[in-house]
Amino acid sequence: MENINRKLKIALLLIAQLLICQFSFSQGFGDRVEGKMKFIPLPFLDYDLSSGATVGALPMLMFNTSEKDTVSPSSVIGVLGTNSENKSWIGLAFGKIYLDEDNWRLTGAIGRGDYHFQHFVGGPVNMWSKYNTNYQFAFLSVEKKIYQDMYIGVNYFHNSYDSESEIQLEKQKRQKFNGLGISFSIDKRSNVSYPTSGYLLDIDYNTYPSIFGNTKESNQIEIAFNHYKSCRKGKDVLATRVFTGIGIGNIDFNQQFIVGDTDIRGYSNGQYRGNFLISAQAEYRYNFSNRIGAVGFVGAATVFGANNEEHNGKFLPSAGIGFRYTYLKDTNSKLGFDVAKGDGDWGFYFRISESF
Repeated sequence: MENINRKLKIALLLIAQLLICQFSFSQGFGDRVEGKMKFIPLPFLDYDLSSGATVGALPMLMFNTSEKDTVSPSSVIGVLGTNSENKSWIGLAFGKIYLDEDNWRLTGAIGRGDYHFQHFVGGPVNMWSKYNTNYQFAFLSVEKKIYQDMYIGVNYFHNSYDSESEIQLEKQKRQKFNGLGISFSIDKRSNVSYPTSGYLLDIDYNTYPSIFGNTKESNQIEIAFNHYKSCRKGKDVLATRVFTGIGIGNIDFNQQFIVGDTDIRGYSNGQYRGNFLISAQAEYRYNFSNRIGAVGFVGAATVFGANNEEHNGKFLPSAGIGFRYTYLKDTNSKLGFDVAKGDGDWGFYFRISESF
């Protein structure tokens, strides 16, 4: 879901965290809440140089779809509403349902928002240009286990928006994107929310053909590989991630890949964006106790097919630290934040579970 503007991407990344997060812990915790259901109200806090402070609320309901099904993780539904210092806002509803002993996974989200951001215009202009995007979106995905830990899936994504640039570089009428995608994954993680060993391979292909009413035809391929290694006799985790995003066809400005967030933290200005992105990072997750933890991470990324040619192939390093707190011990529900430094940029990130 990296193929949309940053604020929408943040929202969908947050949803992705929530939808794979069952708030469990490797030392004695499972993927299911105790009892039939549990209501979990959470705050939302964030800060970046473009939006300023962002506050919001994130109430969720976790529940078990069947008492007889003790294999499927607990399902989750919820809503998210945020408002930023620069008058950006977003509201959405989301859910992920696990069925038939985790043989079926259903994911959905719908929402709308208004986002004020910026992008860097290269020579001869060499200036930051502010732009506003008013958008609405919907997403639906169905995944089926086909063999052991292998899943295939299909998804549909709708996104429509208006974008206006300060210097009218990207002035557009209402743009609509209707995408159809297929996915393949191998999930060998020891736990879906806090893996201490194993790996996760995700391959996604999304197409936006003209027969779906798209104003521009384009395709995206995303490949992500996460690996987890147990350390300190199972108390800590060394996690690594490699991500590649490839845009093919008539890629719109709001469909470009942006360096930041999950790939890579430390870049919040949205300066580096292009049709192709590759990143790699490593993170050490240290647990002082069942309540308190910390992370340290390093990484790097680069883009090609950038709007500014001088950004093509530029090495973009990142490093940072984070804090984790288990606020609900029976399910090991975690809140936290990360602070990361990039090349001439930095970012603060609110976390529910880990970044990957």
